[in-house]
Amino acid sequence: VFEFADYQNKDDYLASLSTSTRRSRKKRRNKLNKLGEVSYKITQPGEFGYTDLIERALEMKFEWLEHTGRNDEKLKIEGLKQTLAGLASDGANQALVQSLMVDDRPVAIEIGFLQGGHYYAYVGAFDWDMRDYSVGKVQMEQAVLWAIENGVEKYDLLAEPAGYKDSWSNLVVTLQNRTIARSIKGQLYGVVWQHHVRPRVKALFNNLPSDWRTKALNVKKALGRS
Repeated sequence: VFEFADYQNKDDYLASLSTSTRRSRKKRRNKLNKLGEVSYKITQPGEFGYTDLIERALEMKFEWLEHTGRNDEKLKIEGLKQTLAGLASDGANQALVQSLMVDDRPVAIEIGFLQGGHYYAYVGAFDWDMRDYSVGKVQMEQAVLWAIENGVEKYDLLAEPAGYKDSWSNLVVTLQNRTIARSIKGQLYGVVWQHHVRPRVKALFNNLPSDWRTKALNVKKALGRS
């Protein structure tokens, strides 16, 4: 979680960054500016292009998962795209799509939710063809600046562990899980598998070389089809 209590505005935040961080971010933006006109926009449900951006963000995410040999079952839930596209906003509680654009083409998109001053970054995705331009990092920088300028108190990257989240956070929140099982099968799945075995298996899988992960996922898909 990135808590903004120490920053009155974006200038305070920018001043808190180290010289090397400011230099690297400026270098990334300058490199991107050479490709075309760079812009950043916030789109809410009901506004023009919202549904198209939701669809494009999920396409980008699936492409990244495929190229990096990763899996994310929650993004494969039936009806997810339709649910996100059908969300509504009511003032302080709203769904948002934040888009980094180059010549009006989205190169990085973040789907998030704002509730009571707390912003939750649900899905972040970028155009795989733009991976050498660090567009995901540029988008996150813009999201942080937007949050500070709009009085958001916390920018929450949610629970999935990832190295990049450490550099975009200043607060760690401990999550607690509790499972009440009604049967021995529930105990095995809900407690033993979900709380103990699955996190270790997932960590082991994510540490494998990308080509190994891809082969393992292909085997899983083949078994599923059979």
